[in-house]
Amino acid sequence: MSFAVAVALQVGAMMAVTPGVTGTFSRFILPLLLAVVALGGVYIYVGVKRGQSILAAFFIFALTHSLLRLVIYALSSVG
Repeated sequence: MSFAVAVALQVGAMMAVTPGVTGTFSRFILPLLLAVVALGGVYIYVGVKRGQSILAAFFIFALTHSLLRLVIYALSSVG
């Protein structure tokens, strides 16, 4: 339960605090798609290493989600 709340807060914060981003896709849908990919990474991590801490799982989620978002917005600002 606490992991779900942490993920919701992290994704919500990313949606709310995105300077210079407009449009429904970039502001709302893209962060949710990235969150699904990041949750897939957490699922793989938890499946491989049973009994790991919830904090480590959240850091994997946050790092994956943030890096994917950084790459996508960096590529969109270049092009």
